[in-house]
Amino acid sequence: MKNNNLSISIYIISKNYDKYLEQSILSVISQTENNWDLFLINDGSTDQTKKIMLKYQQKYPKRVFFINNQESIGLQKNANNIIKISKNDLLMRLDADDWLENNALKLIINEFKKNKKIDIAYGNYYYSTSSGIRISKENKLVLNKKSNFKHFPPHGACTAFKKNVLQKNGGYNENFNAQDGWDLWHKIASKNNISYIKNPIFNYRQHDKSISKNKQKILEARDKIFEFYSDKLKSKNKNLIAVIPVKENYESFKNVPFLKINNKNLLERAIESAENCSEIKKTILSTESEKIIYYVNQI
Repeated sequence: MKNNNLSISIYIISKNYDKYLEQSILSVISQTENNWDLFLINDGSTDQTKKIMLKYQQKYPKRVFFINNQESIGLQKNANNIIKISKNDLLMRLDADDWLENNALKLIINEFKKNKKIDIAYGNYYYSTSSGIRISKENKLVLNKKSNFKHFPPHGACTAFKKNVLQKNGGYNENFNAQDGWDLWHKIASKNNISYIKNPIFNYRQHDKSISKNKQKILEARDKIFEFYSDKLKSKNKNLIAVIPVKENYESFKNVPFLKINNKNLLERAIESAENCSEIKKTILSTESEKIIYYVNQI
């Protein structure tokens, strides 16, 4: 990978998101950075998704590519397909209902140019209404710098990865759904290989179909990931410290650690999975929330 001439592939997966799709596509085409290509994936849509995607593929045939799935195969399989066929250095997913800031790709590529050790780059983002009106900004993605692991897993979309790192780590685990990048994060992330961009790089649209609205689906998927990595660690002879970063609230997604699956909340499950692993000698919880600190002290 030549850091002075990095290229990035963006992929947009749409399953019946034609209402928002065109804005998402145009936000890539209008970037101030030119060293990109775009994969448009119709994942079994029954609306106008295919028509919209073909329109832009035909208009920009050298840099916009169209993939048509007659039936939906899901985010993970689509992402792994892009890892196989992309010829660029970096990969990033843009959700079909979100859109990029004009300088997003330039900011991302510059992060990789500045530091060859970087494997992952992500940034802040704006929350918007379904009609595209900005309502707030997410800007608390980095935890205390004294922590051994200072980065909380970011929003799964608009996180850029080196393609060769994804390949080495086997891509997305297709056993997890609605996992918004957490699986890859646990495979790849360390305190030294992540770059955090303070600028907002995309707009995260909130609407009835948003995956963030489907709390139970997200929590069940993350629960499986915790269990998977807990079991995996048990087979290794290591002395480990578990660091659990906890954020209490997100926009339209409140009291996250206290949401329950099968009568046990997400925070308890995370702590329990760490403490049940014999190789983990100490568990550290990192949070800015006094409510969470009080709760943990009562357990």
